[in-house]
Amino acid sequence: MTRQETLIELRDIWFGYERRPVLEAVSLRISAGDFLAIIGPNGGGKTTLVKIVLGLLRPWSGSVRSNLSGRHGAIGYVPQFADFDESFPLKVFDVVRMGRLGARGPRRFYSREDNDQVARQLERLGLGALAGAYIGDLSGGQLQRTLIARALVGQPEILFLDEPLGSIDPESRIAVLEALRELHGEIPVVVITHDITPYAGMVEQIACVNRELFYHPGSELTEEMLEQVYGCPVELVAHGVPHRVLGEHHH
Repeated sequence: MTRQETLIELRDIWFGYERRPVLEAVSLRISAGDFLAIIGPNGGGKTTLVKIVLGLLRPWSGSVRSNLSGRHGAIGYVPQFADFDESFPLKVFDVVRMGRLGARGPRRFYSREDNDQVARQLERLGLGALAGAYIGDLSGGQLQRTLIARALVGQPEILFLDEPLGSIDPESRIAVLEALRELHGEIPVVVITHDITPYAGMVEQIACVNRELFYHPGSELTEEMLEQVYGCPVELVAHGVPHRVLGEHHH
């Protein structure tokens, strides 16, 4: 497979809630070598777009075409918030191993291969020493890394992450970024984010979503590009590295 081979293609997607359009005529192609950042304002349709790719939502019209294998776990997804009760007495190893459930087929018990894959991903994300810890005792950053490891044990062919660096400690941020950099050498990575600064040197494509989608094949954004998406003046402020914020406006 070449880096340019298309894995997922969206064509003229329309979708909304209660007859209110959220996505309008959205088209996007994700290739095997991509590190794609999806950015845009709150309510602009970023997470909705990913849920359509995952098959969790059915578009009003348009098509989603995939060249992935179709097996369970081919698409890895890390949501912005945990989808289970943190007070439940589960250990980190058990939570991560849940990502192998669909890969087990008819087997009723986890295999040595399952356990080895869990151990590998825990080490990759710096969680090896916490395998026996209860999830209720984890920091926010440690829990986020646990959820990423859970997505990776299914050996996905592409990985989607919704705000993976949101509200996590600096140590976890470094561990997550290092893992994503390594992972991008194996599979395409798609992150939904409000700030692409931490991904400098990794992001290769940018999709700006605000009902419509504006695609940029490079990693550099200009003030004009962002103003087109946000519909208001945007300032580019440097704090050692490029950082993007909205300027004062009344839109």
